[in-house]
Amino acid sequence: MTVLVRGVVFRRSIRSSYATLDLVVRDCGDDEESQHVIVTVQFSSCIGDQDKNQDGHEKSGTGPSPTQIRSYFRRSFKLGDEVEVKGDRWLTEQATDEATTKRGHRKKLELAGFLPPTGSGTSTYSTASSANTNTNTGMRLVRRLVWDNIQCQEARARFYPTCTPAVSADDKNYATPAVSADDNNAEKNIKTKRKRRKSDNDEEKTKAVRHGGGIGKRKQGEIIANFLIDKVSTKVEGSRDEAITYLNSGSGVIDAAGGSGHVSLGLALRGVRSTVVDPRPTVGRLPKRDRKALRMAIRRRKNEEADSTGGGSTNDGDPNVTVASPISELQANPPIQFSTLRAWFASKPAGVDTTYREGTRVLNEDVEEGAQEDNESNVPICHMCSPDRLLPTCSGIVALHPDEATGCIVDFAVKHRIPFVVVPCCVFSRMFPNRLKSKSSGEIVSTYDDLVDWLVAKDPSIRVETLPFDGANKAVWSMFVSGSTCNR
Repeated sequence: MTVLVRGVVFRRSIRSSYATLDLVVRDCGDDEESQHVIVTVQFSSCIGDQDKNQDGHEKSGTGPSPTQIRSYFRRSFKLGDEVEVKGDRWLTEQATDEATTKRGHRKKLELAGFLPPTGSGTSTYSTASSANTNTNTGMRLVRRLVWDNIQCQEARARFYPTCTPAVSADDKNYATPAVSADDNNAEKNIKTKRKRRKSDNDEEKTKAVRHGGGIGKRKQGEIIANFLIDKVSTKVEGSRDEAITYLNSGSGVIDAAGGSGHVSLGLALRGVRSTVVDPRPTVGRLPKRDRKALRMAIRRRKNEEADSTGGGSTNDGDPNVTVASPISELQANPPIQFSTLRAWFASKPAGVDTTYREGTRVLNEDVEEGAQEDNESNVPICHMCSPDRLLPTCSGIVALHPDEATGCIVDFAVKHRIPFVVVPCCVFSRMFPNRLKSKSSGEIVSTYDDLVDWLVAKDPSIRVETLPFDGANKAVWSMFVSGSTCNR
């Protein structure tokens, strides 16, 4: 007998040979109170010893391996998705303790011999293996992202409440034996050593996995700045100085979702005017050492200009006296201070956590909800008709790891034919389920390479180059030089 269940996934656990999905069931059949169903999915063991070579590796053409089945299951059925399951049988759970009683009555459904579908896409049923006597079982994806993360968390809090047993005074006294001063000092020394080792390991892990591979945001900003100037010099068919003059036209370069402004720092040190646009209250607030580096560069240039006003001084044979350079030998484009604008670029991405991005998360729970909404609406949107008038006359757009704004930035640049350089990072596949690799396949953009390919497909002039740092280092760019007209 086949059991049909349809619900939304709010919790999942995937192991080597099986997976469990917690569903909030919309149509459970005979029992209206049973709103929580746990589906146990056993993966098919389609590769036996007879399907392996002498060296233990799998033969080709023997069907999907357990690793492939597990990877397919992980990609296809995610939190918040609505799925339909045709299970083998019910495994009813009895409420045997107080914690289970608080969670309410639950049902367990078993699905054995799970195999991916033979066709393309996940809308078709994933079938059961031939070893299973019931060939009508399986599961399929109905709709993606029916619930968001908040709704899934609320369901977990409802069906899996935190149950902390009370501890009596006698238990506390029994569990806390007396500790001498020497033992206490020895324990502190051990904890200190553990903290030092953990700090060193965390630092090494951070350097290994950060977006830029550990070279630092300032260095990344300088690489992006040089890359933009080089591409613009090719566009104008001139030198770097001519490219900088082009970039300084109009309102200058827009550093979209620029955060602290490290890309703008790299541009400012090269004499390129830019504006950091970001919704966070710390927009353009560089670390102290980076602010000092820009300030000292600007001051050094002013001192050189002051010393060069009289055409320089002579040293009269004294090697300890430095001769100032004339103005003609100074850098043609002196370092300048970049500007900042706290605003969303072009539009506010749907589904983005505005309280986090805008820095308006209120920790005091006594504040009314209406006051928080008013606070969120204070951050404007920088668009073509906004009062700041930055975008209509900007010379280029640059973005280093802009997170949720990646697609919006590229769309805006392509629509208005503005030269741009974007280095994408995070994919946010759950936030943007409508990003598809192709309309025919229906597969969601879920990896970094998928995101880069999806951006490149927006216009034939878009190119990709790898930048000289580790991590998310692919620059998606276009100068729109092939006779394209500016549609602003």
